[in-house]
Amino acid sequence: MFATNAPKKLLFSSFGVPVYADAGAAILLVVLLVLWGGSGPAAILTAGLIAAVAFFSIVAHELGHAFAVRKLGYGRSEIVLSGFGGYCKWFGNPTNGHRIRIALAGPAVSLALGGGALVLWFALRGLLSGIAPIRLALTATIWINLVWGVFNLLPIHPMDGGQALRAWLASRMPWRRALDLSLKISIGVAVVTAVVALTQSWIFATVLLAWMAFRNYNERESVLGRAG
Repeated sequence: MFATNAPKKLLFSSFGVPVYADAGAAILLVVLLVLWGGSGPAAILTAGLIAAVAFFSIVAHELGHAFAVRKLGYGRSEIVLSGFGGYCKWFGNPTNGHRIRIALAGPAVSLALGGGALVLWFALRGLLSGIAPIRLALTATIWINLVWGVFNLLPIHPMDGGQALRAWLASRMPWRRALDLSLKISIGVAVVTAVVALTQSWIFATVLLAWMAFRNYNERESVLGRAG
């Protein structure tokens, strides 16, 4: 989601795409364990399983971007797991249409993974009633991917929906006007969604959305403010 210049370490490669992690990924893991954990070994194992599903889901989401980059002919890409989830880093100067396809490929994978897990859950719910770890992993896969997929489609930059919106606007109007309008929409949606998240006591989402609103405000001031 947020590209950074923080030092990163190679973890593994998946389908020819290197997957790195920076220090923020370790912090995110601790946060997830604290949020989902409890007291006792069983609670710790449960939190660890959910965190593992979350990281698997993030990698799958970013692989969606990487596969789209490869298919559209932009060559090599890499995935970096970070404190805000992860991002796919790639190079090239794509058309606005290709930017939209690359941006939406990640949420498409998340929604497909969550939807597939949901179908599997309904098909096997009788068999899974006595297998708690598998049932928990499947349930976590459903919720994490469906929520993450929909959340990423919000028109908030730099999330996938925000990137797609900016590219779509840029294909229909001058770049500076498209940038200005996309940032206004991004800030407005981020603030409204942050308030909703706060009323539901979703602290992590509230902080993330507030940070994105702040980033977008700063971007608008620094890029467009100078021109008055």
